[in-house]
Amino acid sequence: MIRFRDLPIRQKLLAAVAIFLSPLQRVVTDPSNSSLDLLRELQGANDRAESASRARREFLAGMSHEMRTPLHAILSFAELGGQKAATLTPEKAARYFKLIEESGRRLLDLLGDLDDLANLEAGKGVLRFASLPVESVVHGVVDEVRPLFLSRGVGLEATSCAATSGWIDREALAQVLRCILTNAARSSSQGSAVTVALARSERGSLLSVTRPGSGVAPARQSPAVPELRHSGGSKTKDRRSALIFAICGEVMTAHGGRIWADYRDDSGETVYLEIPDRSSLHGEGASRTA
Repeated sequence: MIRFRDLPIRQKLLAAVAIFLSPLQRVVTDPSNSSLDLLRELQGANDRAESASRARREFLAGMSHEMRTPLHAILSFAELGGQKAATLTPEKAARYFKLIEESGRRLLDLLGDLDDLANLEAGKGVLRFASLPVESVVHGVVDEVRPLFLSRGVGLEATSCAATSGWIDREALAQVLRCILTNAARSSSQGSAVTVALARSERGSLLSVTRPGSGVAPARQSPAVPELRHSGGSKTKDRRSALIFAICGEVMTAHGGRIWADYRDDSGETVYLEIPDRSSLHGEGASRTA
């Protein structure tokens, strides 16, 4: 049985307060907002929290089985190789080692998933906002994850990165982008390419990550919590994607921004991050202190 250490209660409470008080702050500082708008925003925040909780339960329910499968394969082929070491042909020994390697890589990916999710959850704690150049965050994360793309034979291109600023927690935003790109690398076929673009928007910055191939099923698209679907992928991969985007949605809500996905047959899947700048947040009455 896998045990997961919970984050400190204080961090969880602060993250929840940041998410649910954001619409209240706007109502208090901007009398033009109606009570109906407030109720809608609170309902949206509640829906996102419930989606994230459901995604966590589904992901953890399947993770134990997913981790046992490659571990069992490693132990089985290692034991079989030891028993037949004296009679194994070089070809069969090479096959055993290949299967052990593949299972080991699969297990490493699963452990990487858990590490990504733990870091993303930790990033939801106490956020420290400052007006920072978004493109520097993008370039830093792209350079960091590029070796992963190279190891999987997937291209990674950063195009049209405009000089924009955002009222952000640098590490929290970097962790969101890191998880999105890692998910794209693990979900893309060898020889394909993932494109990252950053443009100015009315509220600040619009960041997009595009990958070819099958992604979100049109019937399951959701602007609040996009659940990515991978062709030929396991249920745990689907649960992982849903959980990642649920947590990313919470982090972006705390930033006053949002995340959504768009799927098109001709261009594949694009994940968007809307990152507001300080002036747009001030205009909406959503003041945040650094």
